[in-house]
Amino acid sequence: MTEHTEMFKPIVWTYVQQYNRTQVPFIKKKLKEGLKDTLKKLTDQKVTMVSEEVMNACIPLEIDPFELLWTKRDVIGKDESGKSLLVWEHTTPLSEYFESLIACKSEQEISHVIENYSGVCWIMRHEDNALNAAGFRSSRPYGWEEAYKSCGIKLIRK
Repeated sequence: MTEHTEMFKPIVWTYVQQYNRTQVPFIKKKLKEGLKDTLKKLTDQKVTMVSEEVMNACIPLEIDPFELLWTKRDVIGKDESGKSLLVWEHTTPLSEYFESLIACKSEQEISHVIENYSGVCWIMRHEDNALNAAGFRSSRPYGWEEAYKSCGIKLIRK
């Protein structure tokens, strides 16, 4: 576990405890929003996976996609609607990650879930569109690797 991840673990655990402690719908909603925002910051680290298409787009520009953070998503350009061509993709959607965390009953279980999170990778906008069109925007019922395979997304691991 990186120092970055280690520092977030007690924060995630506190959110999980508070979320599970209350029955007030509004409070639960706000804690869920807060935990999901925290998960975005927790996962904001250099990626260990990129799609082949991302690598192919970065090579001519002499860009190492493994060194890019989310804030650099526009580095290879934008599509016709103004969206970045690179997509910071949570391989296991945050909604599924959230559900696995709130099921935890101890900080050790939180550690296990965090350590085993599939991570974030860079994919191209058209690959993200394919995932969404196939119904994988917020759910990957057969796992993220199967979802990627079914959409023809091939990964390169660092």
